[in-house]
Amino acid sequence: RHYGGYPSYNRPEQYLEAIKNSGIDFLVTSNNHSMDTGEEGLQRTLKKVRENNFASTGTFDSQRDRDSIRVLDVKGVKIAVLNYTYGTNGAYPSQSKKWMLNVADSALVHDDVIRARKTNADIVLVFYHWGIENKQSPVAKQDTMFHWAADAGADLIIGAHPHVLEPVTYYKTASNAKLDSGIVAWSLGNFLSNQYWRYTDAGVILNISIEKNIATGKMRL
Repeated sequence: RHYGGYPSYNRPEQYLEAIKNSGIDFLVTSNNHSMDTGEEGLQRTLKKVRENNFASTGTFDSQRDRDSIRVLDVKGVKIAVLNYTYGTNGAYPSQSKKWMLNVADSALVHDDVIRARKTNADIVLVFYHWGIENKQSPVAKQDTMFHWAADAGADLIIGAHPHVLEPVTYYKTASNAKLDSGIVAWSLGNFLSNQYWRYTDAGVILNISIEKNIATGKMRL
């Protein structure tokens, strides 16, 4: 396929090499543009992601792959990472291949968070593609999706898609979570962009420090 811009993106695979060289090693690949070049494009992207030695979640090559929870070991703290998108601009995988892409719904998110909690993970992190573009505060649908994850036991919830910064807030976690207070970052803005709308020239890298008591297993933010 030819390279393409808005509304159906198709980019050179060399971007992956550049991202890797910048120090990033884990990608979340479920977003509203995951299906821009169809099922074939989604699968080719995933193939190239793996060829460039990234770990990832959000898009998958089989049902078994989708059902596998990614648990990262970061300096002795084990973090389960889940990723979902609110939708894909109308182009979805076929009914028999729904496993390709994590499209958020209450049952899927709830069940995945519960399964992630049953692994040896210290922290469950849910990364959402959600919200309204160019809006600086979360909307009702984001709050609903937030509760799907938080009420099931997620410790941290991070969002993207609005292209602008939205607040970071603490929340009281569910009884099965490891952190007493969780954090939801509603939108981190644009990491890299040439958008010209007001506030789209800003983005943040969120640094989170987690302390683990080896004796008691207790976690602290």
